Formats: sequence, C-alpha cells, structure tokens
Amino acid sequence: MNKVGDEKVLSIWWFFVLALVAAGVAAGVFMFYSAPFDVRELESGILVDKVFDCMNDNGYLRSDALLEGFDIYFSCNIERRVFFEDGALYYLSIEISDSEDLLYSNYSRVDDLRKNCLVEKSIKTKDFPKCDIRSEDFLFFDEGVQKELTVSVMAVSNQRGRALPLL
Repeated sequence: MNKVGDEKVLSIWWFFVLALVAAGVAAGVFMFYSAPFDVRELESGILVDKVFDCMNDNGYLRSDALLEGFDIYFSCNIERRVFFEDGALYYLSIEISDSEDLLYSNYSRVDDLRKNCLVEKSIKTKDFPKCDIRSEDFLFFDEGVQKELTVSVMAVSNQRGRALPLL
C-alpha cells in the first residue's frame, strides 16, 4: 500500500481549517473593537456619586459647604474647565436647601445640556445628553442646632463614546 498522496490531501484541508479559524478570530476582534460604546449615563452617575462622597462627612454635610466662597470644584477635586469652556460636554448643578430656603447653589455655564437632558427624560432619544438627577438628605449643625438639609445634584454628560480604531 502506497499512502504518500494522503498526506498531501490532508495538508490542504489543514490549511483550509487554519484559515477558517483565523478568519473567525479576525472577524470577532473586528466586531468587538468597531462597536460604538455609550458611556454618557455612566459618567453622569459617577459624577453625582463623586459629589455626594465629597459632601458627606459621616452622614453630616461637610462643615465648609455653606460658607461664603465655597468652591465645589476645588473642594471635590473636579476639573472646573470641562464645565465652563466653550462647547462643554458636561453640566453640573448642585443645590443645598432646607425645608424652606435654597442655601447654596452652583450651576455650570452650559444650560442647553440641562434642558436637553430634561427633554430626554420624557422622550427617549438616541442623541440627546444623558443625565443623573439625585437628592440626598444630610444632617448639619447650625449654631448648635441640628438641621436636615437636602443636597440635589444633576450631572449631564454629552461625551459620546466612539469606536476604537484598529490601526
């Protein structure tokens, strides 16, 4: 029996299977890296969490939050310029109030993001900015009297993700 021709036929199929597997891996990698991703809602949530973590001092509102000249951006280590530059992609508003009065407020410059986000909350759209709006209650000592204050934070992100380039 002469089986010399069998190895030549087997090697052709071996290269075909190898090429098929390589093409499948390449197609999978291409689909994974070319898919766009949207992180706007996650960014907004992270920003709100960062503000609440900064304002919280063991359940109490940080003591300097209501002082004249309090800078939320400096105190919470948030980059101010991304909220106030031309064409800003982020919006942040913070309000501290008791049951009757607004005690502190800080709003970013780009109000269009806030308005578009509120529209997006009522009408689901694909291209509008995403936002996270939350409130938390904190205790606060004012002249020896313990008060309950509400901190409301709205963070908006319009920083769209993009597909990662392959090359």
